[in-house]
Amino acid sequence: MHTCPPPTDALEEWLDEYPSVKGTYGHLLLEQKSDITQPLIDALRPYFESAHLDARKQFHDYALIELHPDATEEGVHAQYPNCLSVTAKSGLFGEAMIGMITEAY
Repeated sequence: MHTCPPPTDALEEWLDEYPSVKGTYGHLLLEQKSDITQPLIDALRPYFESAHLDARKQFHDYALIELHPDATEEGVHAQYPNCLSVTAKSGLFGEAMIGMITEAY
């Protein structure tokens, strides 16, 4: 599925970690310590692109249309996931974000 590891350096610059363990239960509080900047977005983008490669391929094979979010060639382009509703994009973002956090920490 993924072809890109989580951007741990960018996450470390963006988030403060507050781990705690009590017995066999562990918790990790992540707190944003810096604003979301274009360099942060650029660092996160490859992971998110990688997270959606399998979906884009499945949809492309089925519908025979280009689904890359930056598609520029002539023809019909759904530009997945940009073509989705805000609610759907929020869900996909959350899913990819929690995957990245799980892999990184």
